Amino acid sequence: MKKTFIKSLSLLLAVLMLMTAVPLGVFATGEETTANCTHWDYLTTKGAKAASKDGHGNLAYAHCSNCGKYFQMTSSGPNFSKEYTQEETVIHFFPANTDYPKNDPAFLDPDHQKSDATCKNGNVFYKKCKFCNVFSTTETFEDSVRTPHTWGDAYAPAGSNCTVAGFKIYHKCDVCNKTEEIGSVTKQESHAIEARGKIEPTCLKVGHELGNYCLNCLRYIEGGAEISKKPHNIIEKAPAIPATCTTDGWTAAKGCETCLTKEEKAVKVPALQHKGGIVDVKKRPVTCFEDGYKMDATICKFCGHVYAPAGKSTEDVIIKAPGKHDYTGPYDPKAATQTEKGVKTRHWECSQFCTQTEGETEYFIRPTKKQKLDDGSEIERWITVWDEEAKNYTLNDGTYVYQQVTEAEVMIPAINHEHQWKYTKNQPRSCFTDGEIIGYCMTCGEKINKKEPQIGHHDWEWIRDKEPTCKEDGKMHQHCKVCGENGDSADIPKGQHKWIRDAAGDCTQGILGEFKCELCGAKETQKTDKKDSHVDADSDGKCDVCAFVLCKCICHNQTWYGKILYFFVKIWWQYFGIKEYCDCGVRHYDKNAGSVVPSVT
Repeated sequence: MKKTFIKSLSLLLAVLMLMTAVPLGVFATGEETTANCTHWDYLTTKGAKAASKDGHGNLAYAHCSNCGKYFQMTSSGPNFSKEYTQEETVIHFFPANTDYPKNDPAFLDPDHQKSDATCKNGNVFYKKCKFCNVFSTTETFEDSVRTPHTWGDAYAPAGSNCTVAGFKIYHKCDVCNKTEEIGSVTKQESHAIEARGKIEPTCLKVGHELGNYCLNCLRYIEGGAEISKKPHNIIEKAPAIPATCTTDGWTAAKGCETCLTKEEKAVKVPALQHKGGIVDVKKRPVTCFEDGYKMDATICKFCGHVYAPAGKSTEDVIIKAPGKHDYTGPYDPKAATQTEKGVKTRHWECSQFCTQTEGETEYFIRPTKKQKLDDGSEIERWITVWDEEAKNYTLNDGTYVYQQVTEAEVMIPAINHEHQWKYTKNQPRSCFTDGEIIGYCMTCGEKINKKEPQIGHHDWEWIRDKEPTCKEDGKMHQHCKVCGENGDSADIPKGQHKWIRDAAGDCTQGILGEFKCELCGAKETQKTDKKDSHVDADSDGKCDVCAFVLCKCICHNQTWYGKILYFFVKIWWQYFGIKEYCDCGVRHYDKNAGSVVPSVT
């Protein structure tokens, strides 16, 4: 009975220990999962540090390197019920006298929108961390002075009538809606009538048609119908900041130019994250207004980030267009000759990036505008950009306006001459597509187009993608040298091992040696059924067949005469007790064997 009780108690204790061990991860292998992390074995702690002019400070915290969480650190240890984000552990340094102006783009954030002083509050400022783009969570005031109230017109309570009873008069601030008593009116014998003309409305106040207005009751007794308020004159108070692929943007902050009651704060626009911008581009030259590409690639059309080829930067792939023409000139009128074109009209030219075809040029003139002088006469003046925008063509200096024209409008063909053709390929021919050759006369600029017939078949070559080894096949594929298309693929059979001797053998025992493949490292013992005597034709002390290190002693001579001679030599050595061992360590005889001579066979 006692033994049964002890066994039962032992079993119960074992079960309880197992139940305790499982949640503690006793039987876990490797690191704990982050979902079930107990933190203790992975904790590092950091004490509190105040922010200073030299860097950030931090709260006291404990960090678990396994699950990545941050916890409050108290005097009694980590508090796992209070988690921080990494940013929450940082104490930022806000310089005492560094406020940021209202036009700082960071203040477009609605949470940190700065406002000018009004009758509601003073000028609002937020302080910005010296080391990063983080703002203080509380606003500070430049001063406590507020602007005066913007009092509206005085008014009397609804239903007031100075001929019936007295009443009090009030006015209200158009900004903060504060109401204040400003006087009172006693009962009058009659209304104090004032004839008023039409009053135009604003975005703050209604207007009135003409009518008779009582100066005591502060209302129209006759006429004076209300005219609805005008809409607010919304203007941009802070410019929009476009979102990029990696940074947030903001819509414009807007408000009424006339009043302070209509404000539209800026709204954050999330970063584009390259969405909708990933495109495939082909290699092409740059033009004046279109980017060029140094190679075929996959890029983001918004920011130029390169997805393929891997490892390439924006500069490796994109040639940025200058966004403007490179004007040369002016070229003044001149007569044509047999070798040169003439100039009909003064003009400017751009040939830097305007075209992808050699020999082409774009032509421009400067448009003019007639302008009257003080004496009433008119003159022609070139239009400047400033003039064009202002629609007021003056003599102010500025960047001139250029107007593109055709070659025929400004140039005169060369007189009868023999064309000097120069050809360029506008569209190279491919295996199954005709090419196009463009020619132009270097004298007069006349252009001709020619077709270059397609080849009609692929010109294949084999490209080795992976070289074969003695273990694995290689890979290769067909590639057309003309159009770049890929064709069939095939394996390259693996090759033979390239054996080199790794250890000597013994050809008298049928072992040629230990060999190792120079290519793959495989090892092999090579044998032969034929057991031959060693061969040392070059007398270097090694067998020419198996590289066995030979000994010159007679005991190793395996010829018939060598064996007979060794028999007598061995008796001689044994009899006189000399040379018990061969120079190579082989034992010739045993001194304890007496006069019995061991067999030489």
